[in-house]
Amino acid sequence: MAVVETYHARVLRHWLRGPRRGETEVLVERLPGIPDGIARGSDGGFWLCLVYPLSPLPGLVAPYPLVRQLLSHVILALLPLVAKPWGAVVRLDAGGRAVEALYDLDGRVVSSISAATEADGKLFLGNLAGDYVSVLKL
Repeated sequence: MAVVETYHARVLRHWLRGPRRGETEVLVERLPGIPDGIARGSDGGFWLCLVYPLSPLPGLVAPYPLVRQLLSHVILALLPLVAKPWGAVVRLDAGGRAVEALYDLDGRVVSSISAATEADGKLFLGNLAGDYVSVLKL
């Protein structure tokens, strides 16, 4: 199972079965954006959703636990004010390697992608900033 760790901008793999059951490891780190969702792809890999480009803000507030805690409660409301519109989804193979990246660098068509679902040769993209679902033919 893969889980996004938003604050650290990385993806963790948690083993549910087998000899490594209960172990957690870093699958992907140093992402170019803030991850918000991940879903299994039809090929056994993953679709990783990045809602906003990575900002220096987390590094600046890291030494201040109280500031981090306060920001965690209001960050979704503040992000549209401090981050430019941007859309990104990355296809990862089962080992966590990026094999394809789809970007809307100015967010004109789709931005703040938070969910991706692959079905019937299409990729359905949900977002935090709108009340619509984008559909991309694969």
